[in-house]
Amino acid sequence: MTFHGFLRIVTRPEVILSVAVPVIGLLYAIGEYSGIWDRLSGREQALTGLQRLESATGYPRSWIYARGTDPDVFNALLARVKNLVSKKTASALKQAGLKPLLITVGGAPLQLSVLPPEWEQKDRAYYSSGHPVLVIYGSFIDDQGGISDGKAERVCSLGELTEKLEREKANWRFYVGTLMMALLSVALIILRFAMKGTEH
Repeated sequence: MTFHGFLRIVTRPEVILSVAVPVIGLLYAIGEYSGIWDRLSGREQALTGLQRLESATGYPRSWIYARGTDPDVFNALLARVKNLVSKKTASALKQAGLKPLLITVGGAPLQLSVLPPEWEQKDRAYYSSGHPVLVIYGSFIDDQGGISDGKAERVCSLGELTEKLEREKANWRFYVGTLMMALLSVALIILRFAMKGTEH
């Protein structure tokens, strides 16, 4: 078989579809295992933000600003929670000249009792899944990290944010790993029936 003949075979639609199903499945599995899809979608940064919010050490670790070294983490989190702020509230804040500048956790961490006092704060306390995640709106951030005209809006709880990020991955797995593969398989079957019909 010549190279030209080989190309004619592998470029036939039914061959391309036949190969596409396992290849796409393999690429998706590799991307998921290596974390490529999480990085491309921003989910990896959002998970980093969630870990920081869950840190009971408080400021500065659990304070995620829109500037400085935090913008990537801040933007990834904001993209996933901003739609939880009502349109009416978001519109009022925008009209007031306030914009999201900080994401943090509301309330004090829960303290574990009967533990050595010399242990670090992160080992003696924790945030529960019910602690609220807050987006702080303001006009600007000063050099000390303070927010002018600050206004806090609860967007969800830590538990709800965790569930949202887990659901995001499950949705990716469904759309790419299940739905796309099913559509390609159906397209291949239809194409084969169509080709048999033309042969007869």
